[in-house]
Amino acid sequence: MKRETLKSQTVHDLQELAQKATHRRPHRPKGLSRAAHLHLIDVLSRRGGPGLAFVGGVSVFVAIMAGRIYPLRTIVWVTTMFVTLAICRKLRREFRSGEKNATRPFRWRASYAASLCVLGAAFGSSAILLLPENAPNGLTLEVISLVTFGALGASVLHGAHARSAIAVGLPSAIFALAGIWRLNGVTLSLFGGAATFAAGAILIFFIWRANSKTANSRFPRMGLQRQEFDSEPYFTPSHIRNTDSTAEAS
Repeated sequence: MKRETLKSQTVHDLQELAQKATHRRPHRPKGLSRAAHLHLIDVLSRRGGPGLAFVGGVSVFVAIMAGRIYPLRTIVWVTTMFVTLAICRKLRREFRSGEKNATRPFRWRASYAASLCVLGAAFGSSAILLLPENAPNGLTLEVISLVTFGALGASVLHGAHARSAIAVGLPSAIFALAGIWRLNGVTLSLFGGAATFAAGAILIFFIWRANSKTANSRFPRMGLQRQEFDSEPYFTPSHIRNTDSTAEAS
């Protein structure tokens, strides 16, 4: 029966059947386009410099405050910070100058995020390394406040890439909260620090979302445009019929 039905149909009917059979809803990939990701990587590399400088500036203040009371602890921590900052700055400088990984931006972004995670851990460790159990309350408040301020500021400046912002902010937040808990126990200051980091995380999320929307509007995916072009009935069977009928009439 199927063969007889197909034999009884015209060429144009068979073309319509083939078009309906092969017509499938095109897959629309979600997320940002490659061009948008490259734009965000460029923004990350540009804003990463001020972010690293911000962490370095806050570290200087922390070292000055803690070095007057605990010089040996401060020397060890400053050495760690200097090495991690040097690694992050080297990665950024090589990428911006085109010396290394300039043709592999996604690999550079992964390496830079990993180095930021080490930097965040080194920066946040000041809340434990520089503050022994018998540390003065004034020094404790100053160091914890500066660590919180530095971690949130660096995360905001790296907001073009969510994982980079998390990499530099989350380790510092964990160390800061651990330092508060070790010195004061479960007190109101611990919940205050957690609330501060939670508010900062919400702010960073909105910054990352705004950057992503801007990149998506400037560099949208081209699949939708191609789909709209392909969906235009330029060469449908009805047009072929009209052409054939006109040719026969002439």
